[in-house]
Amino acid sequence: MNAKKEAWETLRADYCGALGKQVTVGQLIKALNNVKSTVKKKTDRAQVPGPQFSNRSVKPNKNEEPKSQETKKPLNTKSDADHHKNKIRKSE
Repeated sequence: MNAKKEAWETLRADYCGALGKQVTVGQLIKALNNVKSTVKKKTDRAQVPGPQFSNRSVKPNKNEEPKSQETKKPLNTKSDADHHKNKIRKSE
């Protein structure tokens, strides 16, 4: 713990000497945490939604075109629902 405190104090002294602005170690820690938080928000926004793969990479097939996401029409009307039921019965 003493080494960590000494490192922060050295950093504080260098910061104050370089900028001529007096700050505390607590203020430097707060500033560092703010930077980390800002970077995390930016990287989270830049991520593409989809499945996460660990310990392997997936390469897209160069000949394959990207698949579009299909949206299914909800069965809102009674006639659509009846048609759907009839379709299931015929295939069974």
